[in-house]
Amino acid sequence: MLQDLKVIYTRDFAFGGQQLTEEIMRTYGLSMEDAGRAKKEGGLPSNYQPEVLDAFIDDMSQQVSRSLQFFLASAAAASSRIRSWSAAAARTSRASPT
Repeated sequence: MLQDLKVIYTRDFAFGGQQLTEEIMRTYGLSMEDAGRAKKEGGLPSNYQPEVLDAFIDDMSQQVSRSLQFFLASAAAASSRIRSWSAAAARTSRASPT
């Protein structure tokens, strides 16, 4: 996540081409090499999209969504703490004679 062109949140995800290839390999009983080739060049069974690819995309979307929810909850909590500290500081400064 960026804010004012500065990175404010990052997250690594354990999914990508390698994980998709491994799922193809498990689902269709292919070697890693054959699964990778089939993924890149085509030739996968007609049920590939509904049974493998769609599930992979759903999992990936859920991981990203959970990460964003975590970021937003953390940002909201931090913002709330800052407002509390600011309010306490303002009360303290008003109570102190200058």
